[in-house]
Formats: sequence, structure tokens, C-alpha cells
Amino acid sequence: EPFNNISLTKKAERIKYDIRSCQIKMSEYADCLRSTYIDKVKGIITEAEFIDFSRDFNEKNRFTKKHLKFLNQNSKRLNFRLRKSSIKKQLLNFM
Repeated sequence: EPFNNISLTKKAERIKYDIRSCQIKMSEYADCLRSTYIDKVKGIITEAEFIDFSRDFNEKNRFTKKHLKFLNQNSKRLNFRLRKSSIKKQLLNFM
């Protein structure tokens, strides 16, 4: 039982790290899209290049959002299991 709880804790920590990574990626995609737009306005890239870049950024962002949703769901499940395990442990110690 204690080993299982440690394993759950490690999984929860990993998911928390992955969630933060996704949030950083999404922020970077938004920054890249803004930068690319500025390049288009300045004439550094063409309208067609901007459309291609923005389509790519939006696709990556959409995938990352889906992954983030999946991670958040798993995080909730793991946290529920950890709380359940902690309560169980407290009850066993109380007896």
C-alpha cells in the first residue's frame, strides 16, 4: 500500500510537470504567432507565408490544448485516488 501511494505521488508530480510544459508551449505558440504577424506587417514575410505559419501554430496549439485537457483529467483522477488512499491510511492508523 505505501509503495502504491508513492507511485501515485510520482505520477501526480509528472502530470503536474507535463501540464506546466503544455502551458509554456501554448504561451510560446502565441508569442510566435504575434511575432510572425509583426514580420508580415513589416513585409519580412508574405501573406501566404504568414497563413502557413499561423496554420501550423494553430494546429500545434489545438493539439496541445487537447493534451492539456487529458492531463488535467488524469490529474483530477490521481488526486482523488491520493486523497482516498490518505483517508484510508488515517483510518487504519486510528484503529
